[in-house]
Amino acid sequence: MQPLPATVPSAPGRQGLGSGWTHPVPRGLRRVVAAARIARAGLLDGLEGARRRRRAALLTALHADGMTIPELRAALDDHRLVAAALRQALEPEPPRHTLVDIAAHTSADVADVARWFRAFERPVTDDPSARIYGDDDLDVARRLDDYRRLGLTEQEILPVARAVGRGLTGMADAIADVLGSRFLVEEPDPGEVLDYAVEIRRIAQRDGLHLAHLLARSLAERIGSQVVAAAAGTAAPRPGVRSVAIGFADIVGFTALGEQLSATEVCELAELLSASTHEVLTPPVRLSKTIGDAVMLVSPDPDALVDVCLDLSRVWHGTSSGPALRIGLAWGTAIPHGGDWFGSPVNLASRITAVARPGTVLADHELRSACRRTAGDVVEWTPTARRRFKGFSQRRQLYRLDRGTYDAA
Repeated sequence: MQPLPATVPSAPGRQGLGSGWTHPVPRGLRRVVAAARIARAGLLDGLEGARRRRRAALLTALHADGMTIPELRAALDDHRLVAAALRQALEPEPPRHTLVDIAAHTSADVADVARWFRAFERPVTDDPSARIYGDDDLDVARRLDDYRRLGLTEQEILPVARAVGRGLTGMADAIADVLGSRFLVEEPDPGEVLDYAVEIRRIAQRDGLHLAHLLARSLAERIGSQVVAAAAGTAAPRPGVRSVAIGFADIVGFTALGEQLSATEVCELAELLSASTHEVLTPPVRLSKTIGDAVMLVSPDPDALVDVCLDLSRVWHGTSSGPALRIGLAWGTAIPHGGDWFGSPVNLASRITAVARPGTVLADHELRSACRRTAGDVVEWTPTARRRFKGFSQRRQLYRLDRGTYDAA
């Protein structure tokens, strides 16, 4: 296995003052050289006064940090330059590795690394000799070796990687929506752009530490609950299969609303459902996923799920003057896979939600039998008509749930 090269000609700080110069160039001198090159290249032609000074400052900083004159020319309007500055701050190391290089420094072959990167939603080109990866990508590839040392197979670890990839891209989308709006102005100030870019990188680095902490805590809770369930004899006989309560909460008439409301208003409505869910969420109930106009909740404790869903209905209808919410619950055995859940209760809860009346919480008989509530708030289970659902052979007894009053006497 060959060691990685210690230096590369294209690294920032090594742009030559002449063809034979190979030593690091002091940052101040780099800026002087960059400013002269930018002026000679005509990148400031047609600009005067403050606008010329702002453009020159931004171009000089970017060129001194490694962007070439052709790259700057291709990004010559202000907003593309802002995007370049942000990208330069968040990805300061230039691409230096090929897919072949990275595979050579792991126990995986090129095809394995390509599948691993695709699972994380990292780009993979048709040319494995293209230098598009940095040192951090090499670290990501080495995680494949870590999983293999635990004895895990590709079939087991790729769904995990895909779940992480989806989560990270969703997180990046959400953060970018907030932070990126800062520069939706006609002439952004270059000093503010560069300072803000550095601050965003600091936030990204700190968020990485927070994610490691949150992931470790969540793993401890999940794996711990599985061990306890197995010791108590309550775990399902097939590996991975568990008895869980599933709930779907769906905004009534969301599709029709999409034709009446603006895209912004539709997004705000979906965000309101997500925010309302997080407001009432308590362990062991967790939000499994959001699906536009709906959320899916999962819990090993059926009583806890009932409480959360009744609270969600109360919060939604107490604070929103918009469309009603309907909620369907079911109990049964399901299997987690790639961050999602599959099985009979998932399908049944979705179908129960579809027939629930606006503003109601509807559950099946199996969920009622699984509940063991003995004190506190009483839940009233009002029988409704028996229903037949697609994919289920027998009619199902359903119950409408309401919050009652517990009488200790």
